[in-house]
Amino acid sequence: MSGFGWDPITEFFIAEPEVWQQLIEIKPAAAEWKTKPIRNYEKLVQLYGKDRATGQYAETASEMQKRKAHRSRE
Repeated sequence: MSGFGWDPITEFFIAEPEVWQQLIEIKPAAAEWKTKPIRNYEKLVQLYGKDRATGQYAETASEMQKRKAHRSRE
């Protein structure tokens, strides 16, 4: 659904009232996101966003954690 944006200062999704109304009619549980900040949004985008590497050097979050843990032990 388009019409939504992100405000990194307030940590809220932003949209015109009509856009919120359309979403809430389809998914009533979404109403809470109108007044509830998402504190770790940027981290969630990094972990779950659509932009992902796919080549020989791509790694999963689990692989990345293992690599970082290995480096910290060295």
